[in-house]
Amino acid sequence: MEILPGVHCIESVHKHRLLRSYLLVGEQVLLVDSGFPYTAEETILPYVDREGVPVKQIDWLVITHASADHYGGNHAIKRRFPMAKIVAHELDADSIARHDAFVREHVDVLEEYEFAFSGVRSDDPEFLRLHGPEVQVDWKVHGGEQINLGDGWIVTFLHAAGHTPGHLILYDARHEIVFAGDALMGDGIPDVNGKLVMPPHYFEVDWYLETIAKVRALNPQYILATHYESMTGSAVMRFLELSEAFVVQCDRAVVDILESSREPLSSAAVVAALRDRVGIPGADYQYGLLARAHLRRLLRQGRVLLVSGEDGNTWSLVS
Repeated sequence: MEILPGVHCIESVHKHRLLRSYLLVGEQVLLVDSGFPYTAEETILPYVDREGVPVKQIDWLVITHASADHYGGNHAIKRRFPMAKIVAHELDADSIARHDAFVREHVDVLEEYEFAFSGVRSDDPEFLRLHGPEVQVDWKVHGGEQINLGDGWIVTFLHAAGHTPGHLILYDARHEIVFAGDALMGDGIPDVNGKLVMPPHYFEVDWYLETIAKVRALNPQYILATHYESMTGSAVMRFLELSEAFVVQCDRAVVDILESSREPLSSAAVVAALRDRVGIPGADYQYGLLARAHLRRLLRQGRVLLVSGEDGNTWSLVS
């Protein structure tokens, strides 16, 4: 569906959640995110083939970050449009291009402080089904680079860390759009009926807050994100406020969890208690990443104490 001149939203549903890629059609054509392998095959490429969509070549495939639902379709897009250049931030590029790097940088990271997340292997058939064949990244950016799609239609890449270390957002100055990917997550990801089914999650709290501030400073007219309906007008600032408020809520929840315990808590115990406090369904990975991020921040601030012993790591408030 063309939602603004030259800006197309390509929408599908995965596990009752919206999954959106965006196609910018100027003199050059740019695709934001390739979805899962089957998203590209069953939704994106048929959309491009549809009568009335003026696309003969995709010139740029910009991957917002290293999550399978954003880059798993890279191989399918490159097979169809071999001249398309894949663009990603340098901090996520290796994880996008190589399965072993993804597991090391985006899964094994939870082993720190015993937020272990087991059962993910890069040679597992289900992993490969979702992530697709490996495809190299053609242009590793660091933020600030621009592409001219023609007739002065400038798209700028901005580093928007938090959800992942190398998350990118795109700013379309002509239409005042932020293509946000998962850089902002409000108070959670909803299903198609509006029920929250996944909590916001991020690698570092401060990075995530900086991204919220960066988007607020752009004062966009639209936020187009992967798992949400299009936002414009007052909904833009409301979404930013919700994103920020969740961080405050989660920070307080972690402190309250430690404060209410009579003894130091293991990482697993903090994760379980945080899941109960937040109250949104979610995978162990999401809640492990969330707890880790807030505990790391509190540790840097000198507000929590981490003790490593024979029985593992424990956390407590600094008295």
